[in-house]
Amino acid sequence: MKNYYRILGIDIDAEHEEIKAAYRILAQRFHPDKGGEASEFRLIQEAYDILGNPLTKRNYDHDLFDYLRQNQQSDITVITQHIESSTSWWLWFSLIFAIGAISFAGYAFYKNKEDKITIVQHIQPVASAPQATTIVKKKSSPKKATAKPPTIVTPSVDSNPLNGLSGTHYLVNLGSFSSLTAAKNKQAELSNQGYRSKIQKIEANSEGLGSYNLFMGPYSNQLKAYDLQESMEAKNIEAKVERVDIDLPSEDN
Repeated sequence: MKNYYRILGIDIDAEHEEIKAAYRILAQRFHPDKGGEASEFRLIQEAYDILGNPLTKRNYDHDLFDYLRQNQQSDITVITQHIESSTSWWLWFSLIFAIGAISFAGYAFYKNKEDKITIVQHIQPVASAPQATTIVKKKSSPKKATAKPPTIVTPSVDSNPLNGLSGTHYLVNLGSFSSLTAAKNKQAELSNQGYRSKIQKIEANSEGLGSYNLFMGPYSNQLKAYDLQESMEAKNIEAKVERVDIDLPSEDN
């Protein structure tokens, strides 16, 4: 079983911001456009896709802890089993297990310290929010902004933005709404702040529930999508980058 925490170089109890910061640094360092290996970059992306989402992270943590317990791994920092026997053999086993846990904790502390130093060195290139703030102010200052929503919010729902595309693309998800009116209102609010978004209808599921997704994109450049997400979060706008892999058309008859 892959240990995504080791891949990102973080502790098992790392917070979301630590996971996000570690991923950004590794993604920039190993991105194929910057001379990195594609296989290493895909592994880093896979680790962040799991740990960056609270739901998938919770399921993964449960499976990881079960796996480590079953294989008696020494790199887990929390002892989850009670010693049921007081014989000398179990005492020796417990001592060896505790020594292994302490050794891993020391390694994790040292590794975390190195990552934090690297984060400080890269923090200036990542922080692009001030430039985005300046651009937004120039667009929202004219009084004509009130006349823009009718041209941006169209009467109908946008078609699937991924039609005709292939490969890996990124969408900036701005929320899911139960009604088209609510989605259009949010779209108009964002347009007044300089963000052009689209609405896509999600068909009803087996329970009869449908929704309207508001998004920006798609973008083939991953860093561009995350820079946009960061600039919107700086303005207290909820945004999440979603990766979409589209298979190439098969040439088999």
